[in-house]
Amino acid sequence: MIIGTTNGVFDLITPGHIYFLNECKKNCDILICLLNTDESVRRLGKGEGRPYVNEWDRLLVIRGLRDVDAAYLFNDSDPSELLKQIKPDIHFKDDEYKDKNIPEEPVMKEIGGIVCYIPRLPWSTTSVVDRIKNSLV
Repeated sequence: MIIGTTNGVFDLITPGHIYFLNECKKNCDILICLLNTDESVRRLGKGEGRPYVNEWDRLLVIRGLRDVDAAYLFNDSDPSELLKQIKPDIHFKDDEYKDKNIPEEPVMKEIGGIVCYIPRLPWSTTSVVDRIKNSLV
């Protein structure tokens, strides 16, 4: 059985999120999604007013998606401590992180897992909010 994890804010769910989670699930038997708490989102500097959806509502939505088997909140700057506890075989990241030094990489190596990068669709929470704002002007 292959256990996969991913992490993120998952603020306003977009087609890009659904595609990403679907691609993750194609590569594992169990997919666990690790969500940033509201406090950790603010520390990440995602932008004014972020997250738009509070952590408990985001958790409810993400747990309701077909491809997600479990979801948990984390308050740290990255999910490394949870990865050490869960010990997934694969940790999935958006390919925008492929050439960056991500903290999950050494943790996954330490526990004998790998990081798999999934191509990004041109949808993001920021792009959706920007489109809404522009339509109101």
